[in-house]
Amino acid sequence: VLCGITFSPIVKGRKMEPLSVTSTEFYCMENAKLHHTDEYDLVKANPPTPVLRRGATFAMAIQFNRPFNQDADIVRVRFEFGPKPNTIRGTRAVLPLRAKVRRFPEDPNLWGG
Repeated sequence: VLCGITFSPIVKGRKMEPLSVTSTEFYCMENAKLHHTDEYDLVKANPPTPVLRRGATFAMAIQFNRPFNQDADIVRVRFEFGPKPNTIRGTRAVLPLRAKVRRFPEDPNLWGG
């Protein structure tokens, strides 16, 4: 589930409409090849479901109802897995998106963001 902001930001005296998601693309097959999950039935289904490995990078695209303004917009992506997602069990995570891409550390034992 992708979430946009829930308020109307004001930029230079001009009120902007709230940012909302109009479409998403998870590049299922491309990510599946990189994650070595391209033979999974979920990836080949219609519609395909992304199968990603923990700690590995992946690509996704989000299209909004208007251009993203890095000075005013706040975007968070919520990932949930299973029937009762829970942050403590690691089946739910909310991550902020930033305009500048930051790389995670190469050491999988280190946190990055």
